[in-house]
Amino acid sequence: MRTERIAWDGDDAAALAVCLRTATTPPPGLFEDVARIIERVRRQGDAALLEMSVELDGADGVPETLRVSSAEAEAAYASLDPALREALNLAADNIRAVAQAEMGVASVDVTLPQAGIWRAYADFEMEGEKVVLGRDLFVPGDFVPESLRAVGDSDSTNGYDVVLAGREFHAGEEATLSFRIDRGGQTVEPLDPYLGADGHLVAIREDDLAYLHVHPLESSAAAGIAFAADFAEPGRYALFLQFKHEGSVQTARFTVAVAR
Repeated sequence: MRTERIAWDGDDAAALAVCLRTATTPPPGLFEDVARIIERVRRQGDAALLEMSVELDGADGVPETLRVSSAEAEAAYASLDPALREALNLAADNIRAVAQAEMGVASVDVTLPQAGIWRAYADFEMEGEKVVLGRDLFVPGDFVPESLRAVGDSDSTNGYDVVLAGREFHAGEEATLSFRIDRGGQTVEPLDPYLGADGHLVAIREDDLAYLHVHPLESSAAAGIAFAADFAEPGRYALFLQFKHEGSVQTARFTVAVAR
């Protein structure tokens, strides 16, 4: 039997999926065998699965049921050597990541800091077309709804002072939003690249939570960062500016009013 070792650092599941597809050659008759199993299950249902547990899995006898109770599963898991449990969990995570990459499924772990209702957005491109999906997330517990902060042109976060230049914005007209970033009275420059850009700006409309994500202008000044945004409708918008400096991502928040 030919064995090939593939090193993977856990980073790019999609690349590993491609590597596995090109590195493996199905054994002769595999597709025919699988087709026969599928057809047998279609005809016989669970009875076929019970019989094949003896034929293929080496069970001592035909089991009475396919179901393994939660208690049996937990007991079997607890009886494993800790090192084996860790290895199985790692293998399961890797298999899940590669399978999701092959199916075009993306996932991200999110830690929500407090109870309340949160809005999550997925922003991606499919076949050259931008797609934005939104979903509400609920974290149980006591909470008091927060009002949108007042319109303003400055914010401070973790020792960084961020100022937005200009506050005249009109719906349907492209607006330039320029931000100056200081720390300790000194201009922060240069910024670290973050997700392929100097920073990212998200605008969310107060009335309907409409979402706008823009990247910085290439001509952004060295002493700051600028974005070109087109606010489609009038109203108040919450702005979230993210930038990276000295290895840490910072988020500054603003509220702007867009006139007709």
